[in-house]
Amino acid sequence: MRISLRRALYVSVSIVTIVCLGAGPTGIARAAVPYPPPPNNTSPYDYQSYAHVTNGDCSSGAKPAGSNLPANFDCTDYEYTNYAPLPADPNFDPSVNTDPAELC
Repeated sequence: MRISLRRALYVSVSIVTIVCLGAGPTGIARAAVPYPPPPNNTSPYDYQSYAHVTNGDCSSGAKPAGSNLPANFDCTDYEYTNYAPLPADPNFDPSVNTDPAELC
């Protein structure tokens, strides 16, 4: 059975399209950036004029006074802050906090 070049090309393009469309929605890169969008009449590339956090020290676990962190920012989220869990916290692990190899 002989397949024409046109048919083979059609099948190949169809398969690639189906695979790309199937992987497209799940393959989108996401970023977690706690900064607001730029103010009006400000270039989005002028980071120094709007993308600075004022008093973002979360070492106490609470949002500091005078901070411009977003209202929904969680100061106890270890991924974005310098907060170390305390013994009363549910995620406190004494084996981690007393290990000198951990940089807490």
